[in-house]
Amino acid sequence: MPIVDIEIILRADESVYKEMVSDLAEELGDIFHTPQGGTWIKVHPLSADQYAENGGTPDGIHPIFVAIIKSKLPSLEEMQNEAAKITGAVAQYVAALQRMST
Repeated sequence: MPIVDIEIILRADESVYKEMVSDLAEELGDIFHTPQGGTWIKVHPLSADQYAENGGTPDGIHPIFVAIIKSKLPSLEEMQNEAAKITGAVAQYVAALQRMST
């Protein structure tokens, strides 16, 4: 059972919506080929005030941190394939956040 933990540094006008989190869970479940209830995701929104980089944070930087816990690792090729798909899914999620906030 994959557990996906996402921390997203939000822009001032962004919010996380339950429907979007549910949609992302469905997409990640498809990527991992898990049955219903087999992929868990947790999204932790953080304000920009709760994020910093040494030397200062450049303007316009709003990182996203994704951690995945699995009980069994797939092959290297499958992990690379999953990483590309997960990156795309999370990017679409963030793009949707930005569209809904403007």
